[in-house]
Amino acid sequence: MKRKIKYPIEELLKPLGEKKWQGNVYGARFDGQIIMNVEKEDIPSPSPSPTPSVTPSVTPSISVSPSVTPSVTPSVTPTPSTSALAILSFQQTDNTFTNGDSNACSPYGPVYTYNQRTATIGGAAGTSDITCQIDNSSVQWGLQSKLTINSGTNWNSGTWTVRLRTSSTMPTGIRLYEIYVCRVNSSNVNQSTICADTFDEVLSTDTTYTYNLTGTSQTPSSGDYVNIVYVFRNTNSSGAATRTFTIKSNQIIDSPFT
Repeated sequence: MKRKIKYPIEELLKPLGEKKWQGNVYGARFDGQIIMNVEKEDIPSPSPSPTPSVTPSVTPSISVSPSVTPSVTPSVTPTPSTSALAILSFQQTDNTFTNGDSNACSPYGPVYTYNQRTATIGGAAGTSDITCQIDNSSVQWGLQSKLTINSGTNWNSGTWTVRLRTSSTMPTGIRLYEIYVCRVNSSNVNQSTICADTFDEVLSTDTTYTYNLTGTSQTPSSGDYVNIVYVFRNTNSSGAATRTFTIKSNQIIDSPFT
């Protein structure tokens, strides 16, 4: 004899997870289906999802290096080099001056036709021929160059470089004999011989001659100037009473003055 079903059909038809009772369900037939003996599954309760461990945000420790005060190299004001002052050079010109027929500091008188020209810093070089007439067998000055010296100039000792340019007429026997460099006051009176030298050199036409003289330092008075005297010698002893020659006033005279 079959055992009767103890539970309502609704209970039997529930899913196993919803049945109120555990155990075996004995076979029975409903609508032609056999209800099998099925054990209720022991479904484990789901493990709770673990709360994630929150790693605290770490503010990085910033190592701040102390600001470095830059090393400042003090600017050094250079000591200006003491360079030598430029020597003064004078350009011979065609401009004339007069101090009578003064021989300045030379012992010689003038030729029959003598010339007195200026020489200035930055002047215009002379272009004209200068005529001189000198006696036979005589020594006479034929040219003077007046150098105007500005106030505040140092009248130093040192080398004077004096040049002479001959022109197109130069008879045989005419020589540049001596050169004198003189300090003359504003009244055209000689005050001192700065330097003088004897050269006695034969002159040719259209030639530039250069002469060096060593001068002494000077203590000038207001208005003093420098007068350079060119002395010529005529070695001719016969023929014409005088010899005529030509020169130019167009050369540079270098002084030791600064």
